[in-house]
Amino acid sequence: MGTPTNTIVWAALCVSQVIYVVVAFLTPPQPASQDVLTTMFPPLLLIAVLLASGTIWWRRRALVQPIQSGELDLETPQGQGKAFTALILNLVLSESVAIYGLVLTFLSNDIRYVIGFVAAGLVLMFIHRPFAEALQPPENRLGAGSRPPPIA
Repeated sequence: MGTPTNTIVWAALCVSQVIYVVVAFLTPPQPASQDVLTTMFPPLLLIAVLLASGTIWWRRRALVQPIQSGELDLETPQGQGKAFTALILNLVLSESVAIYGLVLTFLSNDIRYVIGFVAAGLVLMFIHRPFAEALQPPENRLGAGSRPPPIA
């Protein structure tokens, strides 16, 4: 799972979230409507929490369990394609959490929203990192070579 392509995509999406904070700091303040913020914050927070929960659930279902059980073979092009699709879906949805914070910051002129949502997005990106041990086939995990071979 930790191929150079997967790692580059993951790193680029992490950097883009940091850029959201920079953009929020550099954007001049606009008149803010408190009504829009009170209307938008609860649904965007709910969507962010649901997306975060959903990506963690999907990671386990589409990546961790199939890789650990050997059902998803990362050595084949088909297996790599299936894993890449699930990984990209998780990464993009995790990044969308940060985008909601940027939207709330633009609506409210309050930098705390983008900082909080980007922090949550980066935690999700850490969870979904392509080089995580749980996403490596059992035979490629650290310490796997130090075990004796199974008895036939």
